[in-house]
Amino acid sequence: MAIRRKTLTGKEIKIFTGGNHVCIKNNSPEAVYASAKPDINPDAEEGVLPIMAEESAVLPDCKGTVYILGTGPIVLIGTDDIRNFFKPAVGGNSGGDSKVLSKAYVDNGDSATLESGRTYADNKDAAHNNDESAHAFIQNKIYAFQSQIINPNLLINPDFRINQRGQSAYTGPCYTADRWYKNSAGTITVEGDKIILSGESALIRQPIENENDFAGHVMTLSALVNGEVKTGTFTYPEPSQTGFTFYNDTVFRITRYTDALYIPWIVFSPVVAGETIEIEWVKLEFGDKATPFIHPDPATELLKCQKYYQLRSTGNVPDVDLRPSMRITPTSKANGSSYSYDAEIYS
Repeated sequence: MAIRRKTLTGKEIKIFTGGNHVCIKNNSPEAVYASAKPDINPDAEEGVLPIMAEESAVLPDCKGTVYILGTGPIVLIGTDDIRNFFKPAVGGNSGGDSKVLSKAYVDNGDSATLESGRTYADNKDAAHNNDESAHAFIQNKIYAFQSQIINPNLLINPDFRINQRGQSAYTGPCYTADRWYKNSAGTITVEGDKIILSGESALIRQPIENENDFAGHVMTLSALVNGEVKTGTFTYPEPSQTGFTFYNDTVFRITRYTDALYIPWIVFSPVVAGETIEIEWVKLEFGDKATPFIHPDPATELLKCQKYYQLRSTGNVPDVDLRPSMRITPTSKANGSSYSYDAEIYS
């Protein structure tokens, strides 16, 4: 956590704070404007977070760099925690525990809080010279800013574009596109930017490392299946809960269970014999709402996948190698003209 103090002079400045989020306190008598991108336009309806005089707010997912426009003193806290550190207790007489709110927490005294992705303003608050129209203007800008917030995807290779094993079709129990494992039934076909499940009881799964960290959290899973976005919100089950189905329709179901080795899964499987399931992407995120899916950068996603599986041209790992360290000491075996290094959770 890094704390910075700046006095704005009316010109836009760039501030490095560290952390994924920046908590900003406006100590000036006028509004200031914050953004993760340069060239701030205070009148813009998107991408700019307004902070009124003597108020504070969190600019999420700015990766340690914030652009600020305004006049007067401000305080910034760079952090990986989404909370607003300038007012841990929210609401008139709420006191007690600090409240972590969705992805952006805007503190207007007692006049505005963010819950379940919404901001509520009490226009009777006279904190800003009783200028209700100014408050309404600021709240509209906050609505627009919130609409752009996108939660990170907790799955790896969510769009199946990394396929180091190189096959177009997989049968039998095996990994397919990176990080996605199938059972012994049916066939999984990889077609560029999607996978196709065919055959009764075919399952596709992604083992989740450190899954117990999710237990008890409200989460949302969304997927583009057969051309339609399917969404389910649920409280992530405790490790002892097996066979926990949190999405089920006439075509497919999504289940979390543990097998005899106590390996956790997220599972897609056909419900009806003869049905084919086309999955283009899957997203798992914290919170009770599905935020937009963004295709990850393939180069970055490959590095994530190589923590679990790598292909090399030699059976000996060189002393100097730029690929990421693997999760555990891998098992190496010849794979045609190359060698595979396997450190998957389930093999």
